[in-house]
Amino acid sequence: PRLVTSPMPVVDVAEARLLDQLQDVVARSGTEARVLPQMTLSAFLYNGMKGLSRAQEHRAAALLASRQVDFLVVDAAWNPVAAVSLERDPLAAGEDDGVEAGACETAGIPFYWATTHGLPEVDLEEIGLRVSGAASIAAQ
Repeated sequence: PRLVTSPMPVVDVAEARLLDQLQDVVARSGTEARVLPQMTLSAFLYNGMKGLSRAQEHRAAALLASRQVDFLVVDAAWNPVAAVSLERDPLAAGEDDGVEAGACETAGIPFYWATTHGLPEVDLEEIGLRVSGAASIAAQ
């Protein structure tokens, strides 16, 4: 079919507010970390479960490809540091089934939920520590 298209903003107002917060954290870190918007899980995760049938592998890959986080914070080497999703109006977003949060946490990537007002300062500070590498030093 012929498409009749129009441009639209890549992020909405709440996403822009959250992006500004995350970019500020990254900028203050003094590192070459980056904030990537609207990343599918398959862009930074893979299913490492052994013993799956080919059909199960395809279903797992399709699930990862069908889900996304609103923002992914990566370090200078492009490794995921934190995943952030925005809590949306229940009518607009549907029911959260926890797939994104569970997949990230299983892979050892901290997952944060932000409100339409952004992330709380404590979460921003934690992400800042992770970006700067201080969280891994403190854990040792």
